[in-house]
Amino acid sequence: MAMVLSRLDYGNIIYNGAPAYAIHRLQLVQNQAACLIHGLPKFHRVTPLLQALHWLPVKERALFKLGCTTFQAKMGTAPEFICSAIKPYTPGRELRSTYQALLTTPRFRKKKAGGTKFAVLAPAFWNSLPTELRMTPSYIEFRKGLNTLLFSQAYNV
Repeated sequence: MAMVLSRLDYGNIIYNGAPAYAIHRLQLVQNQAACLIHGLPKFHRVTPLLQALHWLPVKERALFKLGCTTFQAKMGTAPEFICSAIKPYTPGRELRSTYQALLTTPRFRKKKAGGTKFAVLAPAFWNSLPTELRMTPSYIEFRKGLNTLLFSQAYNV
């Protein structure tokens, strides 16, 4: 099963912005892996199995990787080409949002051309996170908080 999950996670940051049918196909693979682990038939209800295994769905796994990579880029521990793709939000004057650890979302003309780039997706996702999570100083704490947030959103816990 580790082989299946590692293949699903390989390059999963590019799943952000991918069409729903592509993510659905990958989700079916994850669902089959969960059924195989539990020894249940192919068409068994999968959501409780994924919750019991503490697995995030494929879409949320991709968002988790996006959030972690953005955190590393913000802290300067990611590769330089990733760090240069994001810019902190600095308003022209003193605003409440100045101290909320926001990122600047670049403008783009066409959704298909620019909306799936890391430089656009990362700040948009980062700014949608709760302020407490964005202000977390430790990478380990950030990962735990983001995992908890995405798990609760995915399964409405």
